[in-house]
Amino acid sequence: QSDQQTELEGAGSELAAAKILNVWPDLNPGKPAVEDFIYKNLTVDVKTTKYPNGRLILPLYKKNKACDYYMLMIGSFPKYKCVGLASKEKLIDDSNITSFGRNLHHTLEQDELKSVEDFVNEIN
Repeated sequence: QSDQQTELEGAGSELAAAKILNVWPDLNPGKPAVEDFIYKNLTVDVKTTKYPNGRLILPLYKKNKACDYYMLMIGSFPKYKCVGLASKEKLIDDSNITSFGRNLHHTLEQDELKSVEDFVNEIN
């Protein structure tokens, strides 16, 4: 897909995720941020896929820049749904390393993710 479409999907899903958790995303275009927003002092990075059975994926090279939580959104602009979250400890565990051809990634299936409700209850 085009870079423009990638940016649209990323921004759209980040806004949808922030709305779910009732927080403001950082909209400052000049600030290179690792996280997409902060929820109760925890950094959250939103990952997006258009595939209904998509997985939460983090490239290995981002392991040292990890956020506290990763949130998986599925859909395409302007409609997204959250299928769950995972802590960095759960996602970057070496048992979750998967190869997608050229590169290695940390990967979790949807059934391995925590629901938004469970996440919110755990944090509160």
